[in-house]
Amino acid sequence: MNRSRFIAVLTALVCLLGVQAAYAQNVAIVAGNGQVICPGCQGATAVGFQSMVVKLTDANGNPLSGQQVNWTTTGATIATPTTFTQTDGTSSNTLFAGVQTNSNAFQSYNQYTVTAQAGNSTATFFLTQGIPDPFNQLAPAIQVVARNVPVGGVLSGQIGTASSTVLQLSVSEEHGFPIPNVGMFLVNTQDPTVGPTVQCQATPGAGPNVVLSDATGFLSCTPIFGGTPGKGQFSVLVGGAYPGGDPTQIPEGIWNSLPLNITATPGSPGSVNIKQGTPQTVISGQAAPLALVAEVDGTGGQPLSGIGVKWTVTPAGAANLSNTSTASDLNGRVSTNVNLSGSAFGTITVTVTLTSDSTKSATFTINAVQPVTITTIQAVSGGNQAAAVNTAFAQPLVVQLTVTSGSPAGIPVQFQVTQGSVSLSATTASTDANGRASVTATAGSFTGTANVVASVASNAGIGSVTFVLSVAPSAPNITAGAFVNGADFQGNSLSPCSIGALVTSAGTLGVTPLSPVLPGLTVPAQALSISIGNIAAPVLNITNNAAGQQLVTFQVPCNAPVGGSVPVAVSVGGGTSPVNLNIQAASPGVFQTQMSDGIFRAVLVRPDGSFVSLENPARRGETEVAYVTGLGTTAPPSNTLSVAAPGAAATVQGSVIAGMNGGGVPLNYAQLSEDLVGVFVVSIQIPPDMATGPNVTFSVGLVPVGSTTPIYSATSKIPVQ
Repeated sequence: MNRSRFIAVLTALVCLLGVQAAYAQNVAIVAGNGQVICPGCQGATAVGFQSMVVKLTDANGNPLSGQQVNWTTTGATIATPTTFTQTDGTSSNTLFAGVQTNSNAFQSYNQYTVTAQAGNSTATFFLTQGIPDPFNQLAPAIQVVARNVPVGGVLSGQIGTASSTVLQLSVSEEHGFPIPNVGMFLVNTQDPTVGPTVQCQATPGAGPNVVLSDATGFLSCTPIFGGTPGKGQFSVLVGGAYPGGDPTQIPEGIWNSLPLNITATPGSPGSVNIKQGTPQTVISGQAAPLALVAEVDGTGGQPLSGIGVKWTVTPAGAANLSNTSTASDLNGRVSTNVNLSGSAFGTITVTVTLTSDSTKSATFTINAVQPVTITTIQAVSGGNQAAAVNTAFAQPLVVQLTVTSGSPAGIPVQFQVTQGSVSLSATTASTDANGRASVTATAGSFTGTANVVASVASNAGIGSVTFVLSVAPSAPNITAGAFVNGADFQGNSLSPCSIGALVTSAGTLGVTPLSPVLPGLTVPAQALSISIGNIAAPVLNITNNAAGQQLVTFQVPCNAPVGGSVPVAVSVGGGTSPVNLNIQAASPGVFQTQMSDGIFRAVLVRPDGSFVSLENPARRGETEVAYVTGLGTTAPPSNTLSVAAPGAAATVQGSVIAGMNGGGVPLNYAQLSEDLVGVFVVSIQIPPDMATGPNVTFSVGLVPVGSTTPIYSATSKIPVQ
């Protein structure tokens, strides 16, 4: 291959990095489903549809920022066909209704379906437009009938439970035909932080608090009580968009009820659970450094407010409590502070018990120790270590106290962060029998130096010790699903010597795009490094695409191990992310390029040296050369970053299968490229009777040496004339 063709092929292969790779994503509706606009309908206020909002998360439920969302619909217009998610993973769009006509004279509405798609996940919105009858302007195009909405009545129940009253309505158009997929939800008319709330038990996939009408136009909402006990009000809304901003503002819709009343009572207490304060070691005559905190939970596990408790000390007189009778707050929490008497010694218990049910309680333990004389405090271990942001430091922070009288055990040591971004497992730790106390530390969100000071409050004269820690940049958040074949972007498709790609959101790795400098064809290792089976994998290219993704192209080392769980590490800026990958014996992938119509098709070269394109299609009966990766072992063997020696073909050892339009085609040869690392040239002959057209399917498969099972590339396309 001459140099000009080499540069052209290299450009085509780099161009394929614009393809958006698919990886695990979930699209969920946040707001905007089931909307209705209806000019002339009673109570209708909206003249246009409100925003449709989705949220994109990964397999672990984390929001995905900067990801592309594709929106499609029929019969109407989307504000933009493509949006990108914000930092919280949300993205929004708006539908503009079409002309108010309908081919069915007996149906006075149009309903639009809008699909939001990211990767392989989709969410579907239903939006309805009422069409007034030109011959009967007084008849509303869409009608809502309350079947069971007890205006003036009261919905009562315990926090965290479902109401026994099910709210029911029906929706139809003016001729009586039912309308499916119209939304209904509940709007609370008081601040939810100071009173009870209710929301519908939602239709799956419809969005929070939203139920959709069924095929008969029937709407059924089971209210779930939340918030705090007390009285309040709410309204039922049909055909609107879920409110934002002021939580008490009734949003636009086509029907809403008069305010309905709520009376929510506390849930039935089920347990008392300790949240803080046990065990502690406290010097006799002093206050316990940590307050005793417990939570009162209902039978369903939700925190309950307003539940009375009482506190008792055993043995009596061993300690004084700041509260002996309290009630749980809005978060279900109760607390008290403890001051030990001067004569307290040994184990002391403090029990919190429900005043309404003595069988439900929790017990705190305090170890009372006599005063001691402390002479020194020293750091034993834990200083001068580093950890990546938001990860734990490897060693605990340990101090040693020396005493001249009394026991060295049970002395409380205070640990305080005085500089930097670090959190501690505890702010107070008690010494063991050897006078040692320790806490663990976790790096925070900001890089730099952090200081943790350890001291004994009752012995200020002995000074303190300072632990110096370093918070390093975070390891990149990489999963196995981010690794794909570098040619066709199939997941789980890597093999020794093949070209692979690492696909992440543009900001995940924190590296700038880099291209190789000929003829080395590798990116400097200090920018980003990848190892597979503890063997360095050369990075060939780092690019960003229009979809907000960063793509790192690399070669799998030719001596990488084959197996279902091969260790892989991605290192950036001192942080390393480990994953395990399936490395196969072969991983065929056909390189593609984007042609003039925007569709990606296989990179092929015709006998005259020109590239196949829509304007220059392949011909029936011609011999064409395709560019493929992942065809396994060769003879002679290939090495990492090597190409075939000029005039000495490195031939594929497995059985290569080339196919077009669902059938096999003659194979002339399959051998390692003389110019491109990790790339094979596969020569095929297009049968004289091959189908013609712009999208004749094409794929390459391989049966590896010692196997009988073929492995196939993804299906590509070839324009054939």
